[in-house]
Amino acid sequence: MSGHGGGGGGANGIVAIIAIVVLVVALIVAFTLFPKPVKNQLQFGAKSATSTSSGLPIAGAPRPSAGKTPSPGTKLENIETPVARSSSTFFTPAAPPPSLPRPNPPTYTPPTSSTPTSSRPVISDAEIPVGFTRNQPSPYFHQVRLGSVYPGGSGYAGQIRLYVYNLPEKATVNVSAWRVQGLRGASFVPKAVPVYEANGLASEADIYLRNSDTLYLYLGGSSAIGKNFRLNKCMGYLPNVSEFSPYLPRECPLPDRSEYSNFTGQCQNYISSLGACGIPNFNDVRLPQGDYACRSYLQKNFSYPSCMERYRGDANFIKPEVRAWIGGGFLDQYHDKVRLYDLKGLLVDAYEY
Repeated sequence: MSGHGGGGGGANGIVAIIAIVVLVVALIVAFTLFPKPVKNQLQFGAKSATSTSSGLPIAGAPRPSAGKTPSPGTKLENIETPVARSSSTFFTPAAPPPSLPRPNPPTYTPPTSSTPTSSRPVISDAEIPVGFTRNQPSPYFHQVRLGSVYPGGSGYAGQIRLYVYNLPEKATVNVSAWRVQGLRGASFVPKAVPVYEANGLASEADIYLRNSDTLYLYLGGSSAIGKNFRLNKCMGYLPNVSEFSPYLPRECPLPDRSEYSNFTGQCQNYISSLGACGIPNFNDVRLPQGDYACRSYLQKNFSYPSCMERYRGDANFIKPEVRAWIGGGFLDQYHDKVRLYDLKGLLVDAYEY
């Protein structure tokens, strides 16, 4: 009986040893096939995200990209991980790129009237016209003058001449809408084209006068080009196609002789015969018919458009003279007292005849 109990105890010991060996082997296999996870090396300044007791990941924890399962032994930083969308204070989103400064749009600055050095001109009592007080003269009193006044009559139009002097250097004064007053009525200074274009499309604008400028106001009649205008050094070509009254000065610039000195003698003679502001007649027998170089030169240099294209950039291109037409009949034919008022109704100058 005792022998069987010892044999059973030995058998039980062998079974226990075998169970322990099997458990150890199972643990070794488990650790080999399922290695311990490596901590996520992409941290946002807080503790690494872990799973809850339910096995669900914490919101905002990094996850591998969809469709990509890390293989054993793969480093986590090599797996594509989307940026965590978290409101954690440790996460600072990338700042947006600075906006580039927008360029300023091109602007046009029209000429401005000069600012008088004082609110009232320094004038003597003798200069103040009869019937006016010291507070009534304009800041431009005697800077814009009525140089002459002709009321006109049968057969000829009247004329009022304004001229400017004693303005500050490079200053201008806008005289459009100033009032010319006579005993029987009044008229206003109109607008004019600053630079008359060859296509005739330039619009009239306020008239700005500088030192030594003269404005002629014609009483009655009309402009040959349908607009008031400032003269320029090419306008002498216009009377070739339109009749102006009063006439325009024919003072166009002449091309330099060196430009056509290599042409034929007959061509040079014809060019010289045109004079200032002359327009060539291509049917003229004096012009060599087969000289195409001569004809081409004449076409490119003797007309208002070609003159404008060539000389409008010159410093002296603009002339110190403006011509404008206003209604007549408000001045007495024999004697009148003419007053010039600025835009505020202040007296600029007075003239009697």
